[in-house]
This record gives sequence, structure tokens and C-alpha cells, in this order.
Amino acid sequence: MAAIAKSTASLRIFGEDLDPNEVTALLCCEPSMQYRKGDLVSEGRQHTRKYGAWVLKTEDRVPEALDDQLADIFAKLTQDLAIWKTLASRFNANVFCGLFMNGSNEG
Repeated sequence: MAAIAKSTASLRIFGEDLDPNEVTALLCCEPSMQYRKGDLVSEGRQHTRKYGAWVLKTEDRVPEALDDQLADIFAKLTQDLAIWKTLASRFNANVFCGLFMNGSNEG
């Protein structure tokens, strides 16, 4: 089996009525990226965001260290389960994990 060369991780929260400032206050942490529904996107063809987002990323790790990256993310955030329950009931949330090899088709 090929070795994993690099890893990346982020917590992502999305919602039509998501207010990034509210999520920041609830989680007690500034995001790496945020936007509201209706914000203008000017990358390529100009359009507006269809939903809001709050994203907290870690630095990529070489060699991979996914466990450490996930621990880093959640160490920055509130431990209050009531807040997490509220966010999960109102928005779509997930943890993105990326694992990368040095070359394609390494086995």
C-alpha cells in the first residue's frame, strides 16, 4: 500500500440563513473563511453565493498527520454540546479530510 504524503482537514458549516458572525460567537473561534448567502463571487464568472458558510481549516501536513489536524481544529472550539446540537439542527456541518499521495496510482 502506498504511503500517504500529505493531509488536510477542515470543519465546514453551511446554511441558507447562516450568519458567520453568529457561528463565530457560538464556537468562540474565528474562521479561516466565511461568507453569507448573496455575497458576490468574482472568481471566473461573477455570481452570488447561494448559501452561507463558516469554515475552519488547518495547515496541510507533510507527512500526513490527520489525527493531529482534527485535534487542532476541535481544541479551538467550544466544548458546549448544547451549542453543537443547536448548530447541527440549523445547518449542514461536516469535517472534510483529504489524504494525498505523491503521485497518481501509487497502488
